[in-house]
Order: sequence, then structure tokens, then C-alpha cells
Amino acid sequence: MKMKVSESYGAVVITLKGNVMGGDDTKNFNELLHKNLETDKKNTVVDLSGVKFMNSSGLGMLIGGLTTMK
Repeated sequence: MKMKVSESYGAVVITLKGNVMGGDDTKNFNELLHKNLETDKKNTVVDLSGVKFMNSSGLGMLIGGLTTMK
């Protein structure tokens, strides 16, 4: 999975591409979310348009990210 981060209209946009399988990607994704929270960037959009496949671990990563941001 590749992650690209940009900002648009006051929100952080995290664009995911490739296969979202969890594992090491989960750690990187969570670190990115925590970094955004530390800098008071709470509005986050996750763009999944480039995702080819996502397994249950990848879905868990997204749900965990939602919980972190709340």
C-alpha cells in the first residue's frame, strides 16, 4: 500500500493506493493519524479510490483510524 498526504480545504487528505492488507501499513497509518492530531489537524479524509483490494485487516485498520480520530 502506498500513502500520499495532501491538504485540501482545511482537511488532511490521505490517499491510499494498491492493496490494503493491514500489517506494517497499520503502524504507518496510525502514526500519521497521531501526528495529525498532535498538530491539531482533526479533519481527515481517506481517499480509497486507488485501492485495488482490502482484506479484513485493512478494514480493521480503517476502523481503528476512525476510533483514533474520535
